[in-house]
Amino acid sequence: MAKGQKLTVGMVHQKIFNKFDGKYKISNLNTYDGNSQIYIDVLCTTCNTVFNMKLYGLLFEKHQCDCPTCRQNKRNDEFIKRVKNECGNEYVPLSKYNTCKDKVLFRHNKENCMNEFWMTPDTFFNGGSRCPICSHREGADKLFLSHDEFANRIKFIHGNDFTLLGKYSGHSGKIMVRHEECGREFEVLCGDLLQGKGCRYCCRTMHKTHKQFEKDIFELYQDEYSILGEYVNSKTKILIKHNLCGYEWKVSPSSLLKHRRCPNCGKSYGEKHIENFLIHNKINYKTQVTFEDCKDVDYLKFDFAIYSDSCELLCLLEYDGEGHYQPVQFGGISLDEANDNFKSQIRKDNIKNEFCNKNNITLFRISHKDEKDLYVVLNNIFSDLFN
Repeated sequence: MAKGQKLTVGMVHQKIFNKFDGKYKISNLNTYDGNSQIYIDVLCTTCNTVFNMKLYGLLFEKHQCDCPTCRQNKRNDEFIKRVKNECGNEYVPLSKYNTCKDKVLFRHNKENCMNEFWMTPDTFFNGGSRCPICSHREGADKLFLSHDEFANRIKFIHGNDFTLLGKYSGHSGKIMVRHEECGREFEVLCGDLLQGKGCRYCCRTMHKTHKQFEKDIFELYQDEYSILGEYVNSKTKILIKHNLCGYEWKVSPSSLLKHRRCPNCGKSYGEKHIENFLIHNKINYKTQVTFEDCKDVDYLKFDFAIYSDSCELLCLLEYDGEGHYQPVQFGGISLDEANDNFKSQIRKDNIKNEFCNKNNITLFRISHKDEKDLYVVLNNIFSDLFN
């Protein structure tokens, strides 16, 4: 084309055809007056997608025009290839890649797992996260045992002291046992046996030693706690150190054996039980969730948000510890401080309740008083929610 010669409609069509080897066609350009700043419809012959872009870009810009559908398909192919390169066949994407912040449905192709879960590519690759079920398998196994696993643990803890006469029915369920030393048969909580508690009749005549207390704590928590004081009895407070955070405080041995955990750590024992329940039942959830309209001085955090498989919010869960019902003097604080904390907690709870009512969000509050029946409560909640 001679310099200065104006392009005709036919020349425009031909130039675009030649530049992109026939990949793109334009259909709504019937006249052309030299204005290349207009937007036109472009047909991608590879995927039959029609998209809109400026004519100037097609005619004069050096970069290759990218069909948005083909570009997205290319990204998805690259994403699948990266998963394959890093994980082999262990993980398979089941939904299409959009952006690194948009969740993708994965399947974990591991024998006895096959869990499907939603996760952002950024978390999968850069955060190092993988299947939430398998990541928490060890914690979940402590709560959900087969009868044989339970029997093996009782054997490890108690030796031949007890014979199991019933079937294991969960950590909070009861089982009939016989104490071989005294011959008595009685019902006991499975969790009590796992905690190292012995015969209810014989223990009345026995006094626990410091060494036995150390053993009980180790069986419950492994190396999570160090005993700094000397054991006197179950009611006399003893100095304990939480090795995970370094906090030291005095607590009665009976409280620690009943799962009264480190007061300096945010997540309660009940919350850990709930999280393991969600993991075991393959329920999509997030922890410590905030909302733009729900705040006191700072944004208020809900313990758990429950989502459908399509990531739609179904409900919120709050685990209400003792401090939600009365002033609690933990960590050596004064009664006045405990009262102030309690008033603050009530105010925050009311803000959360009003927010959920206003926005038509279902909120379940689970009391610490239901800890022994926690799994029954959770089963009732989710059977109603998903049915």
